[in-house]
Parts: sequence; C-alpha cells; structure tokens
Amino acid sequence: MSEKRLFLSYATDDGLTVAGVATALRSAGVDAFYAKESIQIGEEWLPRLRNEIIICEGLVCFLSRRSVSSSWLNVELGAAWALGKPIFPVLIDIDPSDAHDIVKMRQCYPLSTDQAVEHLALKVASHLGINQNPIDAPDDRVYNFLDINNKEKLIAIGNWILGEGNDPIVGEGPNKYLISDRPFTPPYHISCELAFNNFSDLRPFNSGIIFGWEAPDGMPLYYNLLINQEAIWLELIGSRGGAAHRDFKHIGKRMKNSLFSGQIYKIEIDVLANTINAHIDGPASKTSIFSRSSGSLDYRASLDIPARGHVGFRPWAAEVTCHKYEVRPIS
Repeated sequence: MSEKRLFLSYATDDGLTVAGVATALRSAGVDAFYAKESIQIGEEWLPRLRNEIIICEGLVCFLSRRSVSSSWLNVELGAAWALGKPIFPVLIDIDPSDAHDIVKMRQCYPLSTDQAVEHLALKVASHLGINQNPIDAPDDRVYNFLDINNKEKLIAIGNWILGEGNDPIVGEGPNKYLISDRPFTPPYHISCELAFNNFSDLRPFNSGIIFGWEAPDGMPLYYNLLINQEAIWLELIGSRGGAAHRDFKHIGKRMKNSLFSGQIYKIEIDVLANTINAHIDGPASKTSIFSRSSGSLDYRASLDIPARGHVGFRPWAAEVTCHKYEVRPIS
C-alpha cells in the first residue's frame, strides 16, 4: 500500500458508493480515509477529522442530492481548499451546476458504473504519481481466512474459536459473523470448505456465506447465500436498514437440497458485476440430496445491487467449522 492517503468526504446515505470507491482506490495503491470505516468506537472524531484533512494528499468529494446540503461536507471541502489540497469532485446523482462553487471551478467525474469506479481510482492514483495499473496487472494474491496473519485481523462479531496457526475456525449460533478485514470489488471468487452441525433442537440447521458486507448508518447490509438442510437461496439482508432476522429479501429461485450434518462441503462462488455463480460439492456417499448423482449442485442468481464489500460467513442456526476460506480476484 502506498503512503499516499486521501480523505473521502461524503454524506452518510452514500456510504455504500463510498465504500466501493475506497476499495478501488486501495487496489490502485492509494490509502483512503472515510469516517464510517476508519474511526473506531469511542474515538473522538473531531480531532481525527481535522488531522486527517491536514495530512491527506487530497480530498475526494462525493456530491449527491444528500450531500450538497451537508454542513460537514462544506466544512471538509472548505478546509481542504484553504490548505491547498487537491480536490477530486465525484458526481453521484447531480449535475455540476448543482455543486458547490469551489467544485464548479474543477473538472468533475460522473460515477455511474463499476467500470467508472475502477477508472476513477486509476485516474486519481495517476494524479498522485502512482503509475501501477491493477486492471492490466491484477492482484492475484489470495486472501486466506486461516492464514495466521489474517486471522488476527478478521472482524469477529460474537464468540468464535479461531484456533492456533492454520487450525479450523469454529462458530455457532445466531447473530455471529466472521468477516474479512478488507472489502472486495467484483469480480472475485470465494472458495471455502465448511462443515455444518446442529447445535440445538432447531430444525433445519441454517447457515450462510456472506459477501458484499457494508454497514451504512451502523446497520449491516449484505448478501447471504443461505444454506440449510432444505434449500439453498440467495438473500439480501438489511436493504431497509433493519435487523437481519426481519429485514431480508429472497433473491433468485429457491433450490431444494438436504445437506448432512458433520460432512465437509466444498463451495465455490464467482461474485460478478450483476450475478453470482455457485457450485457445491458434497460427499459422494451421501449425494441423493443433490440434483446429480455426482454429488454436485450449481446455483445462479442475479444481484439487486453490486456486491462490493467484505466477505465471510455466519453460523446462525448451526455450528460451522471452517476448514478453508479463500478469496481472490478474477482477472
């Protein structure tokens, strides 16, 4: 990661868009500060904001119908201008004529597609003197949950048994999540090996693979590939800003299946711009539950919103043992 650091100024309601740009900037070699992710619980945010504006290499200002009336965005924009910092205006859903006077004097960048997000990141990186091109030379490094260096950084919500070294990770019960410490921008591939066990009298057991995790306004928003003893079904959780147990939307079709407790299942997921393609392999001796005698199942669904964000899994109504969880970019 470059020592170049940008300050991202935005309205809270545009948090998902900002998170996607932050991910693209980091992929292009530029560090990014934005309050939702960078300020920790209990930290005094006013001194932190002031210091970040002082030390940043420039300010990316996200302009939308929500942000143009934000007093804090005005303060941050004015501070960057007074300090002589480069300002990169990004238009989400307004015209340049509706922007602040400071912004109208600059070339604005309209943000409309995932490709525009990546292009913006490369243009800003080039302006800062970073010439690498992650699109022409993608980062092929694999993010491994069980790597000891990553285990220490994982976002663990609830109690988890992380084990020593490359030991399997174990978690059980609802409202527990294990999430990567960094977000990912499609296209990317998730490869995992999980075993599911009943941990209570609740039937059927119910678990899931998480991707596209963000937390605008403090409430999680993410996709969950629901896996239980009866079906596989993609869900969008938190799209209305509510809790996971009541704010969920089923996406795509429900595919019947019946997994076996204690068996290890290999799950491969391609997360693309507008769709996911999943493939699950189970034990050959217990495959009558699958659509093919080979013990494999394929699942495909369209996405309502881009799956930019963190990845992970949740036990929910099961005990889950994770023997492998890796994420890599798709070139």
